[in-house]
Amino acid sequence: MTLGILDLVNGILILVLDGISIYVGIRLILKYFKFKQRELLLVGICWIFIVCPWYPAGISFVMYIFTNQNLTEIPYFTIGNVFIPVALLLWIIVLTEFLEIERKKLLIYLFVVYGVFFEIMFFVLLSIDPSLIGYLKGITDVQYNLFVIGYSLSALVTMLITGILFTRQSLKSSDEIIRLKGKLLLTAFLLFIVGAGLDTSVPLNLVTLSIYRTLEVLSAIFFYGGFYLPSWMKKIFLKNQ
Repeated sequence: MTLGILDLVNGILILVLDGISIYVGIRLILKYFKFKQRELLLVGICWIFIVCPWYPAGISFVMYIFTNQNLTEIPYFTIGNVFIPVALLLWIIVLTEFLEIERKKLLIYLFVVYGVFFEIMFFVLLSIDPSLIGYLKGITDVQYNLFVIGYSLSALVTMLITGILFTRQSLKSSDEIIRLKGKLLLTAFLLFIVGAGLDTSVPLNLVTLSIYRTLEVLSAIFFYGGFYLPSWMKKIFLKNQ
């Protein structure tokens, strides 16, 4: 298998996305140790896990550069999927802590059951035949089958709905900094969902690839700003700062 131009560009952009996403997640986790705010720890881990579908492409790209080999189906599919239910669960926990939701434990338990169901079915299908999960397209791209696509889309819809609920109160605040955080978070959710949704459903080419990765990188940056607004963002978005 040779490294085509699409794999090369995708590999480089994926490494940028992976690096920025991990950096954002670690920064949020470190802020937890400074401010002792549990939600910073949870959202930091959540963001690192939510972008796990893009990690195997980056790993495969680096492997090919140095060893002329790439990830095979089983490790590629496993790395790219097993942490999504964990990320979704962590986000639901954060949501229930911020919002006054009745039967919080029931909601969390439902997502635990949903996540466990996905994990069991995923590994059963993977053990029977990896092609039941999907197939690799080149070195840095994958085509998943309906089972994974369906779960991924359900996770994106959940993130969209809960993200809107999460930011709604912030957008109504009289504090301009809180409103800005709400706007950044809402933008992050929308950019991520659009980018990830298109990435899942529309074939890659050099044009679409650049658009998807730009949306996904921006979503990571805005997500960070929505939970911990750095001074440079304040200067950009708040004229009186």
